[in-house]
Amino acid sequence: MDYSKWLSRTFQQLVGNAHIWILSDPLILLAWLAQFLNGTTLIGFQARMQQMMNNPEVWRDLANADTPLEMILAMPRIYAHIFGMRLSFIFLGIFIALLLWVLGFVFKGAIIHQTMPTQEA
Repeated sequence: MDYSKWLSRTFQQLVGNAHIWILSDPLILLAWLAQFLNGTTLIGFQARMQQMMNNPEVWRDLANADTPLEMILAMPRIYAHIFGMRLSFIFLGIFIALLLWVLGFVFKGAIIHQTMPTQEA
């Protein structure tokens, strides 16, 4: 399949479809207007980063950390401010799922190793 033709056709349909632009433009403009009224013209990730840099409470736990363990424990709060709470939970869920996936292979290997007949005769 020629992917360049497929991407070109998709782009042309996206540009030519007024329904997508009519539905998406007001949402983008409303988000930008809300941030403008809040004192900035940034939206999304840039706005969260700017708010985080201006908020000393975010950095308090990291600045007061004396040991590496305290630094590690302060990082989730900073990540929650950077990515937002929902996205942080999604990352945490993906990390736990990957960890369980790897541990599943370890446990399956242990079970296979224990149930294999020995070569001793």
